[in-house]
Amino acid sequence: MTDITPMPNNAENYYRKAINALENNHFTEGIHLLEKSYKLDEAPHIFTELIKLYITFNQQNDLLRLWRNDRFTLDFISESTQLISLYSQSLPIMSPTSESLNKLYQLRDLNQSSTVTIELNKSIKSITTQLEIRQKINNLDTEEKFQAYVHHLLSFSHFDLLSELKQIYQTDLNKNLPLLKALLMQENILNFIKNDILHYILNSKENINLELCWLNTRKNINTSELKAYKDTDYYKDGTTVIEDYFAQTDPHFATQVHELFNLHVMIFYPFFEETISNPKDWLRYTLIQFGLENGDDEILNDKEIAVYQMAQNELNQLFQV
Repeated sequence: MTDITPMPNNAENYYRKAINALENNHFTEGIHLLEKSYKLDEAPHIFTELIKLYITFNQQNDLLRLWRNDRFTLDFISESTQLISLYSQSLPIMSPTSESLNKLYQLRDLNQSSTVTIELNKSIKSITTQLEIRQKINNLDTEEKFQAYVHHLLSFSHFDLLSELKQIYQTDLNKNLPLLKALLMQENILNFIKNDILHYILNSKENINLELCWLNTRKNINTSELKAYKDTDYYKDGTTVIEDYFAQTDPHFATQVHELFNLHVMIFYPFFEETISNPKDWLRYTLIQFGLENGDDEILNDKEIAVYQMAQNELNQLFQV
């Protein structure tokens, strides 16, 4: 009798397509396909992938929705080191409260694994820090205290400031917005970091007037005029140009060039027309810098070269090259 290989069901099809999309850095599409797969089959491996992605992209409401299942009691979670790890990473995003701290302490008591304890202690520290920062922001009730906290943040390294901002983002927008507006006006904060602040504010879906120091120039903008950088025509056009170029030549440097473009876009955001307005010129200039193409530097004018070098300098500072 001939063996018949079972055809994958729709849930498996969606899952395979999702993994393929994620491997190609198409995260929005990948998450959408995983959600379709999970609706058809609440399999543990699909749940795990979704939770990891929601944690990565700080998707609070989606984490709350997925964990809001009657079977996910603390006793049930404590039986699996993987579930404990996922839940402990989710709690600081879902609900950085004293109640969540108590849940983490209970889980630590229920499962004494050293690996689990390390993970739980990280989350306990994260929530404790968030509660402390929330208290700090609530106590900024005088101009003197406000300016002192801004000055304190400016003393941080770039990466430490980004880490602190992730905690600040967990507080209420109506409380943290004055602080974030003050940081956007600081000349010595990298534009890469200001991009992060702008995207946090943009995700609030509120119409907010902002003033920022962008590449040493004062700018005014309303969030209604903004899109996430990956949704802009500039990013999409540049990505297409890079993909088309490396489809016709050695793709060895494709990932490296695309990653550099992604970083430059985050620094140029949101006023692309005042940087290197044509992504094709950005690519040609970059290929020459990489030694992948021959040519001269006249592809870009002096102002564009200065902007390109400024972006490189920011990355050198960020990664301490």
